[in-house]
Amino acid sequence: MPVRGLELFAGFGYTESKFDDFRTSQWNSSKTELVEYDYEDNYLPYAPKYTCNAGVQYRHATGFFCRADFLATGRFYGDSENRSIQKAYQTVNVRAGYEKESFDVYLWSENLFDEEYLTYVAPYDDQSDVGLDGAPRTIGVALAFRF
Repeated sequence: MPVRGLELFAGFGYTESKFDDFRTSQWNSSKTELVEYDYEDNYLPYAPKYTCNAGVQYRHATGFFCRADFLATGRFYGDSENRSIQKAYQTVNVRAGYEKESFDVYLWSENLFDEEYLTYVAPYDDQSDVGLDGAPRTIGVALAFRF
């Protein structure tokens, strides 16, 4: 805590997750014959090479509160073949408000800069992928009462 009420924080994760030995048979695109595939040294699906976060939070004795979080996810693949890919992306979340013993009120935003990304990606056919969009910019107000 550099000054009273101010907190700085960060985290970093790294993984090198590859298949050591993975051979399988799958139907060809016309479903007429089985084809053998070797996925050795391919990356595991949905295992980004890195994730990280950093943030700052401030609480004043009067009850004023604010926080900003930066989150980053490295490139990941959606299949064992490593054909379907989600590029690295970053999001920023913010929150500001007032906290007292019996209530809180906040204005908040998630994905503040409206980053487009997929939380799920997988092959659909030989030329395209299917995916699930990450949440767009979301803004709201939160009220909490304690009694």
